[in-house]
Amino acid sequence: MNEKAVKRRDWIKNIAIIFLAVLLLLTLFSNTILNYSLPEVAVQTATYATITTRVRANGTVEANSVFDVSVPEARYVESIAVKVGAEVKKGDLLFTLEETESAALSDARMTLKELESAYEKAKLASGTDLSSYEDALTDAKKALADAQAIYDGLTGNDQTLRRLKDELKSQEKRIELIEEELAEANKILSSVSFTDGLLGSEDQALHYLAMTENTLNMHKSSVKGIEQQLTFAKNETARAQSSYDAMLAEQKRYEELAGLLSAYESKQLELDRYLFDFDVYIAKMTDEVKGKYNAYASALDSYREALKGQDAAAIAAAKNEYTSAKLALYVADAGVQSYIQGVEEKEAAIEGARALYENTRLAYGKQYELDSTIREKANSLAVSIVSAKDAVDAASRGQKTIEDSLSFANEQLNLAQKAYDEAKTVADKFEGNAEYTKARQEKFELEAELEIEQEALAELKERIEKTESKVIDNEDAKKAVTDAERAVEKAEKELETQKKQAAIDGIDRTNAIEKAKLAVDKQKAEVERLEKNVIEKEVTSKVNGTVKSIALTPGKEAAANTTLMQIELSDMGYTVTCSITNEQSRLVKAGDYASLLYYYGDNPPVLRVASVKNDPSDPTKKKQVVLEVESGGVSGARLNFTLGERNQSYEAVIPNNAVREDNNGKFVLVVSAKNTPLGNRYTAKRVDVEVLASDEKQSAVSGISAYNEYVITTVSGTAIVTDGTQVRMAE
Repeated sequence: MNEKAVKRRDWIKNIAIIFLAVLLLLTLFSNTILNYSLPEVAVQTATYATITTRVRANGTVEANSVFDVSVPEARYVESIAVKVGAEVKKGDLLFTLEETESAALSDARMTLKELESAYEKAKLASGTDLSSYEDALTDAKKALADAQAIYDGLTGNDQTLRRLKDELKSQEKRIELIEEELAEANKILSSVSFTDGLLGSEDQALHYLAMTENTLNMHKSSVKGIEQQLTFAKNETARAQSSYDAMLAEQKRYEELAGLLSAYESKQLELDRYLFDFDVYIAKMTDEVKGKYNAYASALDSYREALKGQDAAAIAAAKNEYTSAKLALYVADAGVQSYIQGVEEKEAAIEGARALYENTRLAYGKQYELDSTIREKANSLAVSIVSAKDAVDAASRGQKTIEDSLSFANEQLNLAQKAYDEAKTVADKFEGNAEYTKARQEKFELEAELEIEQEALAELKERIEKTESKVIDNEDAKKAVTDAERAVEKAEKELETQKKQAAIDGIDRTNAIEKAKLAVDKQKAEVERLEKNVIEKEVTSKVNGTVKSIALTPGKEAAANTTLMQIELSDMGYTVTCSITNEQSRLVKAGDYASLLYYYGDNPPVLRVASVKNDPSDPTKKKQVVLEVESGGVSGARLNFTLGERNQSYEAVIPNNAVREDNNGKFVLVVSAKNTPLGNRYTAKRVDVEVLASDEKQSAVSGISAYNEYVITTVSGTAIVTDGTQVRMAE
């Protein structure tokens, strides 16, 4: 029993000892454990420094004046002698035109032919024929005389009947002669035919001419609409191709940079592996050799530090010390020499690879790109290029479809023009045939005369019937006289009316002829004017300058009085325009000179601020800066530059990444220290600041003191640090 009690006490004592040991360990390492769980921050004190403020901007060099080249008449282009960007002088050949007359001149000549044809038709038109009305009056007077004779009893019904029958025979003979003449006219008309089928008569020819003209106008309208669509499609294809080419060029640059970066990183990795072997070799050195190696490494650091200064004597002394230490190390251990020389060669290779990468990046204007984003940008551009190529293909297919439609429409237009020309030729032949025209006029006159004579014949037959029936008594005879007198009056009035109308028609016909003659004369003058204004085959420059744009295509028509080419007048100077914020504009004033960035060519441009005014695109928030190119300007060049550079010293300057901002404004987090029995405790504290000035790396602020407070710049990992958060300082 006692033995069990002793074992139990020993067991309790052991547990107590273990508990106290664990408690002691936790107490001793509590500070370390607590710090391990806190976010780690990097800090930096505010310092007295100088801030350089400047406005970065870019713009394109543009000419102040542009001369538009045009031609007064539409002509087809044979060849173009210059390209965009070419320097030209007054009298230099710009482009040549085909030796064909303009469409305006061709149309004017066609119009002249039509007007001359209309003029000839007006002259051939005959006046009003009064013979039928005069014959009607004569017949009416005869009828009156007959009626009066019957009424007066001067002759009997038998005598009258014989005379009427004689007149009937004469009337029938006249009608027979008229019908023979009319048949002859119809024979002539039917014999005049210039085509078979539907165009065998003038009416059919004119009807077909009107139909073919409507079809021709419809096809002309269709071709014009498709040509407008094609112009738009060509512009879309050009824009898509330009975007695709730009992306290809950009991807090529990024791939080149990515390759140079990989080469640089590969050489770094090679050096790291080599240094690992070197460290193994150093570990096996004797203490004496290690001492000489340490002396060599210290001398090398001193020499490199001296090279950063400007003291030639200090550099020479450091170099001598480094050379002596290296020789002493080589004497002590020959094996280390090959290692050190290998390190120097690999460092030189790394430096060369990095320099090649940096110089290439600077040449491409990408010096602000981070190394980590270059490969990402190259990959993203590869995806964008696929979409851009698809856009080019789609635009090209659309353009090809429209071109095919235009080709088909032009074929249909040519067929319609051919049909119209043929119909016009046939119609003109009918109108131009003198025999046909005369026969048509005679037919018209004979048909009118035949109608009158047939009416007279019918009246004679009626009178004969009445005479033969012997129903004419005194009252009927008296009424016949009255009716005959009225018929005479009516015939006289009708004849007088027709004479007046004939006089009016004569005046109208004379006016129509004069009007047609004036139209012909006016059109002749227009044709002569166009013939005098026919431009030369070669179009030359009228000014000195640089070709800015060309809106011409060989084999295509150059429209009249439209801009076909633009020439920048170099003598009038160049300007560059850029947009900046209102806040940035406080640093810029008229007369300031700009500082160019990344310009590697000869004769760099000199830019001077000419004006600072409200930006039309956003007048409330932005300013537009116009810079005059005093020398060295090249039209179309894209320039990067800075404006309004100012240097000023400030009491408290911190890195830009130390400045934070929320809804309450800008602030920094400073580290506040507190002593505890287990060591110092660090807490983040918010301090509101005002940013006085900034450049690419640092900002001048008010609200904190220089050299007295530790400002948090970065936080490790994904931890979030706010006002009151406990932190640990980075070692």
